[in-house]
Amino acid sequence: MAFPSIRTAAEAHRQAVLADTLSALRHNPGISVNWTPDEQLTLEDLLAKYASDSTIVRYAKIAMELKDKTVRDVALRCRWMTKENGKQRKEDHSSARKIKDKKFIELHLGVTGKLLDQNAQMFSQISANFSASQIHDNIGLLCKARGNILTIMNVLNDLAEVLKQMPPLPVKVNEKLANNILPHHPIG
Repeated sequence: MAFPSIRTAAEAHRQAVLADTLSALRHNPGISVNWTPDEQLTLEDLLAKYASDSTIVRYAKIAMELKDKTVRDVALRCRWMTKENGKQRKEDHSSARKIKDKKFIELHLGVTGKLLDQNAQMFSQISANFSASQIHDNIGLLCKARGNILTIMNVLNDLAEVLKQMPPLPVKVNEKLANNILPHHPIG
């Protein structure tokens, strides 16, 4: 009698494991169709990062980095993004990236705007100094203006990726000439 009960327990365990496996393999209609803007941005970044991998490997790597997404979710999202009639939807979801880029630009252009305002005030003061024959006071102002211009140029270089569509600036600062004329640090 011991054999039938052991066999029954073993059989029951095997059936339970089989049932768990089958339920895991069964189609899950509750796939993740909702993607947050952050998830969409991450997906787009990771698609570019893993572009050289085969499709299934790329999707698997992306799914591992997206907390609540499966390989199937990633594959379906990518398929959805590339559909001919999905171009508009892709643009809608890439608007999150545009918003992020816009905030980045506003932050940097805010700094740039302040520097440009400072330069405008300094150039007004330089003009007033010329009128009052106080030319020696202009050296420090010119050094500060040059520093602001170089800072602005660095900010624009940092924004180069975002501002690719913008044509290049028509004029560049001749740093060698400016360095020969003006001291590196303001006097006084």
